[in-house]
Amino acid sequence: MSKASAKVIYLKSSDDQIFVIEETVALQSKTLEQMIVDKDNENIVIPLTTITGSILAKVIDYCNKHAEAETSDEEKKIWDAQFVNFDVLTNPQLVFDMILAANFLNIQGLLDLGSEKVAEVIYGKTPEEIRRTFNVPNFRPEEEEEYCEHHTMSSTPAKTITLRSSDEQIFVIGETVALQSKTLELMIADNDNENIVIPLTTITGSILVKVIEYCNKHAEVETSDEDKKIWDVQFVNFGSTQILFDMILAANFLNIKGLLDLTTNIVAEMVKGKTPNEIRRAFNIKDNFTPEEEEEVRRENNWANE
Repeated sequence: MSKASAKVIYLKSSDDQIFVIEETVALQSKTLEQMIVDKDNENIVIPLTTITGSILAKVIDYCNKHAEAETSDEEKKIWDAQFVNFDVLTNPQLVFDMILAANFLNIQGLLDLGSEKVAEVIYGKTPEEIRRTFNVPNFRPEEEEEYCEHHTMSSTPAKTITLRSSDEQIFVIGETVALQSKTLELMIADNDNENIVIPLTTITGSILVKVIEYCNKHAEVETSDEDKKIWDVQFVNFGSTQILFDMILAANFLNIKGLLDLTTNIVAEMVKGKTPNEIRRAFNIKDNFTPEEEEEVRRENNWANE
């Protein structure tokens, strides 16, 4: 009798690299555990839109080692010391990216390991030496106080929201991204769970990934409104009227006003100055109206030609 195949999990990084891991390895992450629990699918695909492939490979390396039942805790500690021996002085971004990934995936051991590495590097250093080590700007006192308030490192994992599309695709997003949607904001308000799963039964995965892309960009505090407007122009070039309408429906359901305005404005531009027959051809609409009904529709939608 052949041995049953173990369930495998497919992780897709932000740069579209695919990683295949076993369920026992995925369970090192509380975030992934929450997402795959009670899922009967043999193969589950999870996009991780905030973690690059190079960082995800290191996270998986850590999880593989810590999933080894035959390796003692003492041996794992020795391995950890070698694993976390990043060259922080020449590449400080690497350790910070590892901390962010561990925080997002809720891997407490890796989060502690990365945080301890930073603490070790800054121990005994003056503020000026720390700035030079990590390339931190030299703020005025009032700016430094504000910076510290907004960038204090916490070992408490950030709340993540898991969205499940109508075709059973899973998407994990940060709370700040979810709050771009008023619908999601209402659903997660007063919910103390660290990981919340929300099924979206009317939105497919291919549309939801585009909605999340929009929300990610508009959640970026470092990006100016003007830069976001420039980005929007490129983003909304879907190349398909069906995608455009599906995006309008998704934005409406999720109550994302900026995305709804963006997509409906595109429709308005497409119909502006066109005859009813031209509009039908543009949107592949069958002519089922009587002349009287057509005139009524024209009057009701006269705003598009204003």
